[in-house]
Amino acid sequence: MTITTHGQSELEDALGNLVPSCSTYSAVTVSGEHLQRLPNDLIPAAAVPKRQREFAAGRVAASNALSRAGITDYFPAIGEMRQPIWPDGFVGSISHDNDIAIAVVAPASELIGLGLDVESVHLPDSSIRSQIMSTLEGALWAEHCGGDKDAAAMMVFSYKEAIFKCAYPVTGVFLEFLDVVVKPGCASPIARCCRLVHPANSIVEDIVGDISLCGERVLTACWIENS
Repeated sequence: MTITTHGQSELEDALGNLVPSCSTYSAVTVSGEHLQRLPNDLIPAAAVPKRQREFAAGRVAASNALSRAGITDYFPAIGEMRQPIWPDGFVGSISHDNDIAIAVVAPASELIGLGLDVESVHLPDSSIRSQIMSTLEGALWAEHCGGDKDAAAMMVFSYKEAIFKCAYPVTGVFLEFLDVVVKPGCASPIARCCRLVHPANSIVEDIVGDISLCGERVLTACWIENS
């Protein structure tokens, strides 16, 4: 696994270096201005204004990524399980934090699953480590991160979030954080389900991806090739 450090202004460049070459991507700043681009019936009316701004930025990022792939004026609707609905022939993923939204899409002929996640590198509460990862995972990732336990926890959190987004559209099976173990590898992290009989195990084993540290953010992408 190659981990590089980027400043915030280089986030989109970092995203381009992270996602597979068959994909297109976009990053936009979270702003109320994006609400004007979305159809009114797509905006979650019950959401608080902050959530509406983040949602709109994510959909605009997705629309931008799709435009770069030749699909114009498409804003993913919300599926039954809150997942984005992509146009036929495409897979994709959206993520955001308080300030920025990112999206990536790819042809379904190339990938059958795609997951993206962005998080702050700072762990909000050390007590949640045990909810994110096992003791062994924590030790391995802390060593990998030069002893920074908070960064290690957020990298594991982000990678598992990306795994879940990648796997769910393929399997229809929800994964909890402790259902999956992620170990740092030489080329990329290695993910497995903790139980060999887990219905998502074979899909999780096929997932590849990588992580970048982008200033104060952890940026993660995972995908499954359509072989």
